[in-house]
Amino acid sequence: MLHLYLDVVFAILNVAIANPYFAFVNIYVVFVNPHLTFATLYDVIVMLYLAFANMNAAIANIYLTSATIYVTIVNLYPAFATLPKVNIC
Repeated sequence: MLHLYLDVVFAILNVAIANPYFAFVNIYVVFVNPHLTFATLYDVIVMLYLAFANMNAAIANIYLTSATIYVTIVNLYPAFATLPKVNIC
């Protein structure tokens, strides 16, 4: 049970840094454990779920970054729109 709690704590840290690779390493360590018990199998399910959650967090961070860039571009547009118009012809 302590092992499960430690896995969850490390998984929460992974979500904070949006690093799915570390979660997959944890899954690999659980799978190569020769003493698979029901508790370990439960750990595998939990870690698989948290790995997908980490990937979702990373995708969400990329989306929010794109949205921030878009908001910046939208904010710049009114600035250019208010520049004085110069007639070349």
